[in-house]
Amino acid sequence: MHDHANSERLASYADVLAGELPGTWTSSYHPPEHKDDLAELADRIWDLDLVAASLAEHPLQQAAVLSRPDGAQLVVLERHDERDGFLVAGVAPRALPDEAYRAVPEPNGIALADDPFLSAEQVAGDLLARYETALAQVRHNALGGIQPSQPDRVVLTWQQDGSVAAAPVDDTAGAVLAAHGFIQDPQTGIYRLGADDTRAQARALRAIGPQLDALGIGTALQHPAARTAPSAVLPAGPGRHTHAGHQGSMRQGEPDFLVLEYVTITKDPRTGLVVAIGGTERAADILQRTGGFLTAPGPRGEYHRLPHGLPVEQQRLKATAASHALLCAGHSVHLDPALNALTAPNGERDAALRYLAQLAERASGAESGTEVAEVLTEIAGPASGLLPLARDVVVRAWIALSHDPDAESAGSDPVAELGNTADALSRAAHRILLARNHAARAPERSTATTTPPSPAKQPSAPAPRRR
Repeated sequence: MHDHANSERLASYADVLAGELPGTWTSSYHPPEHKDDLAELADRIWDLDLVAASLAEHPLQQAAVLSRPDGAQLVVLERHDERDGFLVAGVAPRALPDEAYRAVPEPNGIALADDPFLSAEQVAGDLLARYETALAQVRHNALGGIQPSQPDRVVLTWQQDGSVAAAPVDDTAGAVLAAHGFIQDPQTGIYRLGADDTRAQARALRAIGPQLDALGIGTALQHPAARTAPSAVLPAGPGRHTHAGHQGSMRQGEPDFLVLEYVTITKDPRTGLVVAIGGTERAADILQRTGGFLTAPGPRGEYHRLPHGLPVEQQRLKATAASHALLCAGHSVHLDPALNALTAPNGERDAALRYLAQLAERASGAESGTEVAEVLTEIAGPASGLLPLARDVVVRAWIALSHDPDAESAGSDPVAELGNTADALSRAAHRILLARNHAARAPERSTATTTPPSPAKQPSAPAPRRR
């Protein structure tokens, strides 16, 4: 039985454990002198089983907290029984409402052996999976009426206090939001833009759309169900001011925001309908007159959509015409690139063909091994090389055919050959990378000018260099 007063042993154990867990974890030790920190930590230990029973008999005297950059935390504490080792449990996030934890089971802690290396495997395979599931659930619950965003779309939601909130999926969109005044809650990950200065808020939201669009990320502006449609309030102009005495009454409708004229036109992936979200009554009139959009009731208020059954080309033409009419009328518009009729339908394919032609030209004009190696990296690079990407396409097609009963009845040889082709592409990429490495190590050709040999001593054409 080890000495529980040995704080150095607990701290070193937690340090090793943090280094062995998947991901990036750091360890911080709280000695008995940190009474306030320990009391706050004890309230946040997310357990109703083994660890809770231990704390009921032995109040927390010391602990080590393992933290991950995304806010996840685990606590390592002493084990008060005849066995060696420690206890570990998840730590609940700070400042989340009680409603967020409703119907979410506690990710109860576990007992660990005295070996931190074996314990890391136990934590990763058991506690960490349950803790991350519960953590994701309570954070989702804490979103309230804020709709989660998608990797290719950021959803901005008006709040009852006039602020705007969003829950972007990754740091790319989050960085754009933060650059325009959004403040991120470190626990929930929600970004909020306050309503203290409505003009600054409108300018920020107008600037966000084009910047996200340049990154291939769409935007959508939504209103909670309790808010009325933005139809009665005119945008604020230089001579139109909002007086403090009328703020309470104006909050009953829409705040005096310029951004209410922002319209998103996109295609719903589930239904295939082209929809327009946001805007004023004036924007709705333009959508109906120039694009043939129809007004329809939705779960968050009225929206506009094109009629059912339109061909894809008609959808693109009507959406493009409506977006340009809105732009001419002074509205801010985000048009889904797939609906833009002014772009070539095969633009992405043409761009890929141009890229391959450029690679061929670079290979032909390469004057050093380094330049050849750069071209070969584009072809066979492990992360984004052309061959690995092509192999991924072949593998997906092979999996799809493997589950197709018609393909099985036609014989399994062609399907099996497709799987072998994927392996062949992997081997080819590996061989190209070996050639790339050889080319990168090759000495650079000398560029110094030398006297050409006399015609009598002119050498024959050199043998081709093997790559």
